[in-house]
Amino acid sequence: GPKDTPRWFNKSYLEKLTAPHMKRAKQTLPEAKKKFLEGLPHEYSFFVTVNLIDSSGNKENVFIKVIRWDNNEIIGILSTKLQSTKEYQFGQWLTIPEDEVIDWTITSPNGEEEGNFIGKFLDSYYEQND
Repeated sequence: GPKDTPRWFNKSYLEKLTAPHMKRAKQTLPEAKKKFLEGLPHEYSFFVTVNLIDSSGNKENVFIKVIRWDNNEIIGILSTKLQSTKEYQFGQWLTIPEDEVIDWTITSPNGEEEGNFIGKFLDSYYEQND
């Protein structure tokens, strides 16, 4: 999956920082979905980012590799090694409603990414503030 650098944030601070990027991701999701459904080039992958919440209330941002997209239901494989949500496991198959998607990423074989608005913003933010 896409490169992921887990970091800890104050929840309300994170939501304020990422809100415009999440909005952009949601606005462009229909076009990205269309690309996926029409078929991506060989060795390209499509990921959605969602928040998983376990029964203890632990919440974690994760990548899910999309395998199938039926109407408004996404079926995919959990592609993030988890830090706090212990009820899920890397490689687990999940079914996610489309309206839970907060970001999307298309990866190419050479590592280039399209989308990943929140992740790119956070990487840039940390480069400037570390």
